[in-house]
Amino acid sequence: MIMPPQLTAMKRWELQTKARSIDVELNKWRALSEAKQPLEKHYRQVRRLAKELDGMIKVIKREVTKLQNPTDSASFFREIRRVEYLILEVHRIWHFFRQKFAARQGPHNQLLEALDEFAWIFYSPASTEKVPEPPLTFFSSDWSPAASFRHADLPIEQTVDMREGRTPQDPLFARKRLNKIVIPLISLPWFESTFLPEALFLAHETGHLLDNELELAKDYTASLKQASIANDRIENSWLSWSPEIFADLYAVLCLGPAFAGALMIRISSTTKDILDFSNDPSYPPPHVRMCIALEALKKIGFVDEAQSLKQTWNATYGRPVPEQPGVFAIQDYVQSELVDDVPAVVAAILDAPYTRLGSPLIQLDSIRWTCANQRLASTIASDLLSPGSPLSGGGPRELLAAAQLAFQQEPGTLFNTFANSKLATQDQLVEQILAQRKPGTRRGESEDDETPSPVLPDLDNLAASDEETGVSLAEALLAAFDAREARASTATAVEESNHG
Repeated sequence: MIMPPQLTAMKRWELQTKARSIDVELNKWRALSEAKQPLEKHYRQVRRLAKELDGMIKVIKREVTKLQNPTDSASFFREIRRVEYLILEVHRIWHFFRQKFAARQGPHNQLLEALDEFAWIFYSPASTEKVPEPPLTFFSSDWSPAASFRHADLPIEQTVDMREGRTPQDPLFARKRLNKIVIPLISLPWFESTFLPEALFLAHETGHLLDNELELAKDYTASLKQASIANDRIENSWLSWSPEIFADLYAVLCLGPAFAGALMIRISSTTKDILDFSNDPSYPPPHVRMCIALEALKKIGFVDEAQSLKQTWNATYGRPVPEQPGVFAIQDYVQSELVDDVPAVVAAILDAPYTRLGSPLIQLDSIRWTCANQRLASTIASDLLSPGSPLSGGGPRELLAAAQLAFQQEPGTLFNTFANSKLATQDQLVEQILAQRKPGTRRGESEDDETPSPVLPDLDNLAASDEETGVSLAEALLAAFDAREARASTATAVEESNHG
């Protein structure tokens, strides 16, 4: 059947208009992330994502052009549906990130921008190479903070098929979609939106991202294998736990005693859960994990703080030591051989020669928490707990650590938001953190748009590769769509034949 010219023209125009919906929206987000605009710190993230989607749009335009002279209605409408599917796939991919950027225009905008600043601070100094786009933070309904690596598959919006009335879960789509996205992410539980001290775990999650991006595991696993530890425990326990241990140690280096205190609160549970046998393949047993953090504190010079935290931990889960009033100890721990390994494990990971970091982790002065950092954070914590007292300066790291230190001293005081309260609130702390942020897009260390970036790769050099990635993704999705349609057509033919 030949298509009526008027209807053909209307359908083509409709499809072209639908295809423009992506370009129109991406241009608006590009404008919002220019210098002096609300999302200027996300300039690079928006552009690299948009460039990949531009590659997908290129394929859409190519497919739309093919529909200029349809020969029959069946193929015309099939191709219309095929292109509409791809348009919605682009929107579906972008929607995952659209939600994150849009949240920075709502009631949590300042908090999310502060969290982004923390992630950038923890992320950028650790690499001697050109640093790609930093992670994007967001809130989710997951129980714990979590990092999503660059190029990893991401969960995205599920949709209902207009014709079939159900959500397609074709594995062909799942394998093709989102495996080339360039932006790493860190999610935090929604309930942490009112509990800033737990934002310290951004340092832990950033450790995971750096471990993945710089391929650090090969260095610390080699070092662990050379440690003076029984080989069966190395192979059966420490190697499988090493990514989480690395992330904890990275966070201790970034934030010192404040992170160790936050970890203690985070993993606290019943005595049975803490001290009974554990064979979790990903995480060390809670008591062992705490011992690792305390050992790291001692190794970077915070012996007294480590001892104080140890006493709090032991008083909660241990027993009184005879003839030593006020002293507690955890004795007869079921996995005591692991505790005995802790000093060697910590030394192996902190002192390993990391090829792509250019030095052992413990020698990274750009991130290592110092006594000066701790003194300032402690002073700010006292300010936070003193009604009407101005805060004693400090950068974002010290302010974040101070929030945790203040919470440990007097839980609840930092977050008193009653109108007559003279104590600092979380909002005031976030405002001070953002007030220190240099204006401009995040294109390099100088934050100066006129200065070539000494750190971040030039976007122009990445554009062609990013666009080609988008083209490949779009073509793979179309191939998956065609394969599904072919299977459906074959199944229909078989069914009709059986009934015939």
